[in-house]
This record gives sequence, structure tokens and C-alpha cells, in this order.
Amino acid sequence: MLVESSKLSIQNSYKAAGLSMFLLSVGLLLARLFVSVAAPLFVPHFSENGLRVFIDTLFTVLAQVLLCLMLVFLVYKVRGKNSTRQVLELSNIKKTNLRNVLLAVPIGLLGIFVTMGVSMLSMILINLLGYNRASGVGGLPTQFSMGFFILQLVLIAVLPAICEEFAIRGGLFNTLYSTTYSKNKKAKFYVLMALAFGLFHQNITQFFYTAFFGFIIAYVVVKTKSIFPAIIIHFVNNAASVFISHAAMYNFRFFGQINNSINYGLRNNLIGVILIYVAIVLVFTLLLKLLKTPLQKEQPILINNATFKPTLNDNAFFIGAIVVSGSFTLFTFIWGLMY
Repeated sequence: MLVESSKLSIQNSYKAAGLSMFLLSVGLLLARLFVSVAAPLFVPHFSENGLRVFIDTLFTVLAQVLLCLMLVFLVYKVRGKNSTRQVLELSNIKKTNLRNVLLAVPIGLLGIFVTMGVSMLSMILINLLGYNRASGVGGLPTQFSMGFFILQLVLIAVLPAICEEFAIRGGLFNTLYSTTYSKNKKAKFYVLMALAFGLFHQNITQFFYTAFFGFIIAYVVVKTKSIFPAIIIHFVNNAASVFISHAAMYNFRFFGQINNSINYGLRNNLIGVILIYVAIVLVFTLLLKLLKTPLQKEQPILINNATFKPTLNDNAFFIGAIVVSGSFTLFTFIWGLMY
């Protein structure tokens, strides 16, 4: 039982959540600028592939470890006036049953196909609006490298699954849950969590499917009362994405054939592909429903004081975070039009 939960103040946590989101949005923007400025300085020392690895590693360490994990933890500890244990409690670091852990794996696997569908539809939409993605350093090496593959798993699957879940489905989740979640306002909570995760990525091409993913993972945490199933789903989803991209590039046996079959189906049997996709969505939804709410519900982590109504001053940092990340997301769309 969490003996210190009742001591956590919803107002302190609300202000800490706002400050952490603002610092995170600004920090991510500065990290992008720093990497873009630092990268050319190292061009003489790297091949094209080496430079890409350097840029990806540098940005991910800054964004995930320094900002999402360390910075957010310190804000909740110092600004929120919490002990380390209270920060962990606030971040949904709680045990869950084995059933939820096992269900998280197929949910993560099917989730990659569901989010791919959302991504395809959103790309069609923004392309119709005139978006044209700028060319730049990217893609995979011409030859498969196990070292590069493992590094990609760490940078794209392991670190984001841990650090992003801590930052978004931790203190922010519980703060918004305590202030907006009720029988009549469930939709508001889920929309806010979706927007938070979508804007967090600060990229128009990622906004729609990450917002959708944020909506789904918020439901998972509400249902399981723990961040661990969300971490597993996030990891499996991103790891599957890394594997699929490598399988397509290097034509892995069996998996490469599946990728070719999907591409063939999209070109020649679109109705069949749509039916398969609908079936995946239905199974995905069923697995989400099977997640089990703990039999013994713990008392709220935050004091759910109905008289607490955030003022403009309380919301200042939240507004700042939305302006910073929203503006940069819009600029990625505009910059795409220039190429």
C-alpha cells in the first residue's frame, strides 16, 4: 500500500506538470537546434552513415535521458515538493498483474499496424494540403549491420519506451486525470493526453499517429493503474517498427516476403488489405478490453479536491508548452513546402 500518497498536493503537482511540459518542449527544440549546429562540425570525422548515427545518438540521449527522464524527475521532486518515493508513485510506477503484462505484447505488435494505418491516412491528408517532406540525412545503410540494428533498437525502442512513458504517462497523466477525469469529462482527459503526446514529437508527420497512440496508451494506464504495460506496448510497437524497416530494406527471409505481399496487395487488392486491417483493429480493440483493472483499487495518488480550479496563472506553463511545440509542429509543415 502507498503510505505517502495522501500527502501529495494536486496544486503543487499541477504546477510541476505544467513547468515540466514547458521545459521539455523548449528543451526538445533547443536539442534539435544544438544537434543541427553541432553535426556539421563533425562532418570531416564521419562517413555519411557515421554522421547519421552520431546525430541520432546525440539527440536521443539529450531528448530522452536528459530531458524526459532526469529533467522531469527533478521538476516533480523540487517544484512539486515531493520525495523520490512520491515522484515514483506519481509516475505510476506500480505493480500490475501478469495478465496485463502478457496482453501488452500482442497489443504492441498489432498496434504498429494500427498506427501505420493512421499514419498513411494522415500523410494523404497533409500531402493534399501541399506538404512535401524535405530531403535530408536519413534512411538505413546500404548493407545490414547488426550493431546498427541493435543501436536502433536502443535509441528508438528502449529509451523512448522508458523515458517518454515516464514524462507523459507519469506525473502529467495523474495531474490531468485528477483535474479532468470524471463520468462526464472522460473525453476531455483522453483528448488532452492525445494532444500532449502528439505535440511532444514536434513534427507534423508524426503528430497524428502519435496522438492516436497517446489516446490508446492513456486508456491502458487508466485500465491497469500502472505504467509498466504502457512501457511494454511502447517498446514492442517501436521495436516492431525498427524490425519491419530493416526487413523491408534488406529483404529478410519470410518477413521480406510479407512486406512484398503487403505492397502487392495495396496495388492490386486494396479491398482485401482493408478487410485484413479492419480485422486487426477489431482484435486490437478486443485485447485492450481484456486488460484487467486491479481488484483492489488504490486511493487516488493526488488529493482530488473538487474546489481546485486551475487559474490562468496555474495554466501559464501548459499554455507556453502548447505554443512552443504547436508552433514548431506547424513550422515543420511550412518548411516541408519549401522543398
